[in-house]
Amino acid sequence: MNATEKPTALVVKPDLIPAEIKSIIAWVVWRYEWAYEKWTKVPYRTGGAINASSTDPSTWGKFDSAIERYPKGFDGIGFMLSKEQGIMGVDLDHCVGEATKPWALAIIFQLNTYTEFSPSGTGLRILLKGTLPPNGRKKDAIEMYDSARYLTITGHHRAGLPHTIENRAEEIQAFHQRVFAKPQAVKPRRENISTVSDGELLEKAFRARNGAKVKALYDGSVDGYGSHSSADMALCNELAFYSSDQSQIDRLFRASRLYREKWDERHFADGRTYGEATIEKSMRGDRA
Repeated sequence: MNATEKPTALVVKPDLIPAEIKSIIAWVVWRYEWAYEKWTKVPYRTGGAINASSTDPSTWGKFDSAIERYPKGFDGIGFMLSKEQGIMGVDLDHCVGEATKPWALAIIFQLNTYTEFSPSGTGLRILLKGTLPPNGRKKDAIEMYDSARYLTITGHHRAGLPHTIENRAEEIQAFHQRVFAKPQAVKPRRENISTVSDGELLEKAFRARNGAKVKALYDGSVDGYGSHSSADMALCNELAFYSSDQSQIDRLFRASRLYREKWDERHFADGRTYGEATIEKSMRGDRA
């Protein structure tokens, strides 16, 4: 596979980077390099052309050295994390377009600390004081790190949030729990439901006493439901009556004419999509 065009990184704004981390000797420079069929951000020492290591502090340098080195063939600067610093980073990937996506807004304002745009301008980086709870560092578009990792730093501060790195120990615990805690098993609303194919399930649903209503929903009608979202919920409730398999419900909904791009949008602080949340509600028996 041929290398795609090299990405262009945001120009670093040194003056807007928090003074607290500028004073720590944990800085590197980085540049885009093509590897494993994608562009990767490879860290280098602030002096010479030798790679830096996220687990070897002897390869880290001063902030001023990184700023001086950065324009000489590199794409940005980075900050190495270690547990001794008590600072951690949260990455929210692919969450910024013409505006910041709602699920990411919920996170950044909940954590309420220094937040900046990633080098691509399409993600957000959150810096805060605290330690990473066990059992989870990455899930979908959310990553959390407090050691053995380097963070690219741009200084492109996200307006409306503090310019300082805040202590958010309690918020970190709550956020991590929501994102990485294993979901509790959902008890089916009906027991002893035999496993049926997608076609058999739809045939049963369409032949039922309310089959005409189910068929109309499946064919994309939202009449009488007030909103498209209410119709989405109603169809999922009908499908959940016949199946306790969330993947089957998702598959059948995607095949219906109610399906739209919103189904895959992440609307929640824990990274869940609109579709995932709608199915979970149907499994609990929630109504539209």
